[in-house]
Amino acid sequence: MLVKGGIDIEKQKFFIDFDDTLVNSSKRFYELYRQIYECDPYFKSAKYEDNLKWNYSTICPLLALYNEYTVEDLFGMKEFFGGLELFQNAYGVTKELTKRYELYIVTIGSINNIIHKLEYIKNTLPFIENIIPIYNKNCTMNKSIINCPEDSIFLDDVTTNLDSVNSRHKFIYGVPKPWNTEGNQYNRLCNYVDVANKFLR
Repeated sequence: MLVKGGIDIEKQKFFIDFDDTLVNSSKRFYELYRQIYECDPYFKSAKYEDNLKWNYSTICPLLALYNEYTVEDLFGMKEFFGGLELFQNAYGVTKELTKRYELYIVTIGSINNIIHKLEYIKNTLPFIENIIPIYNKNCTMNKSIINCPEDSIFLDDVTTNLDSVNSRHKFIYGVPKPWNTEGNQYNRLCNYVDVANKFLR
């Protein structure tokens, strides 16, 4: 809470999505997939940047072929978080954001995913005080459950997530992908230098 002239002034609320907005989940997903299947005769190397589907079928076809693991299974593995990386400059920028805004990390996941994710945030971003985990069993896969103040800021890599929230200030994060170029168009921030230039000047 900021205080000016004896009057409390609330910080503007700033919501940041976790997967593929704060951390490079797609990169880590493919790395884990490769570790599991790289000795398989049908394994073919790919680039995580070439993924065009939410279920990673364009770069991880053996998941569907063998049906041993689901996308949810890989996201819920503790090993997934062992090599998970923040996007470049995300640490410093989010730390600065907490000084100027009331920052919230928002994320959807399975129970296992959320348990490991909360531990990851605690260890990697200890200055983050506000986390909103959304358990995805039988829920609508968007952020509509969050009652965002109209004047808040929301940063996410998925267009439908931004469509679902009340925030007036909505921004798409990352390079163009099928899931963030359809429907309503929002201002795009491609990296955390863009984020800093927009919100920390």
